[in-house]
Amino acid sequence: SFNGFVDLGVLDLNGLPINYVGPYYLEGKDYSSQDWFKEIQKKGFYISEVFLGFRNVPHLIIAAKYALPDGSFYVLRAALDTSRFNELLRDFELSGRGDAFLINREGVIQTPTLYHNQVFEKIPYTVPEYSDHTEILEEKNTTGEDVIICSAYIPDSPYILVIVKEKDELMKPWRQTRFQLIIFLIISISVILLAILGFSTYMVN
Repeated sequence: SFNGFVDLGVLDLNGLPINYVGPYYLEGKDYSSQDWFKEIQKKGFYISEVFLGFRNVPHLIIAAKYALPDGSFYVLRAALDTSRFNELLRDFELSGRGDAFLINREGVIQTPTLYHNQVFEKIPYTVPEYSDHTEILEEKNTTGEDVIICSAYIPDSPYILVIVKEKDELMKPWRQTRFQLIIFLIISISVILLAILGFSTYMVN
């Protein structure tokens, strides 16, 4: 029911596939030396960064460990196509030449961006420090223009959601509103002064 799965697999405690459903031939592949398999033995679950792996296509994995009564275990491993996340981020309606994408905690881009480098390249900004809440800061982009960067760490994952907007574009609607307000005030004050002057002149006459 949830689209985006590339494949599903069950691995034994040695990192060898017991069962597999998917489009790739992974029989005999040994996952025991991979970092995610070592990590899941400690934490019990794992969410990976985006990587190429044996498939040589960008994807991420979510894995869960299931302990057996005899002390052994098996791992259910699901590979997810990043296109689902890409579509979700592309659907954001962002003004100010906005750009929304995911990075990892080293600042490596995990999903396609509109204006900021390619997947697996580093962002041209400072990686936000860890915070439990949303952080906003100002920096300059590669062309020297001011940008506003909003970031949020996604719990229990290696991902940081980043939204970047050009400050000039972001402030343009506010400047237009301010200009319209000033014009309205000038016209209003002028009308009031003319009315007072006209009424006073009429009364004096």
